[in-house]
Amino acid sequence: RSSAASDVYKRQGSDRSLSPFDFIKYCHEALREALTELEEATKAKELKKINELFHELSKCVRIHTLQEDLGLAPALNEKRPEIYDNINKDHQRENKNMSRVQSIIDKSLQNQELQDTSQAVSYTHLRAHETGR
Repeated sequence: RSSAASDVYKRQGSDRSLSPFDFIKYCHEALREALTELEEATKAKELKKINELFHELSKCVRIHTLQEDLGLAPALNEKRPEIYDNINKDHQRENKNMSRVQSIIDKSLQNQELQDTSQAVSYTHLRAHETGR
């Protein structure tokens, strides 16, 4: 199943009559939906789902950032450079935070795999003692 964010991108991507601002509005909608799904997976402690959803969210954020940088930023920089500077700083902060969160997820996945492997080895070891093999 695709995430809500992908679904929103597909819906708006097929509509060629959208203005750039409509497109950005759809991106914000996709990001909100992705964050809601991610929050639900986090509450359920579904680590693999969290990783999949975060990867999808990261992709949406990168696309959205590129849209703003290429479509919105030049006009803003010309007319309102202070707003452009704020957006640019936000994008830098977002990139740093996204990398930090992905690192935490990666470490958690490694710890989960280690824990799963350890449990499997312990179970195998216990069964070997019980069966004499």
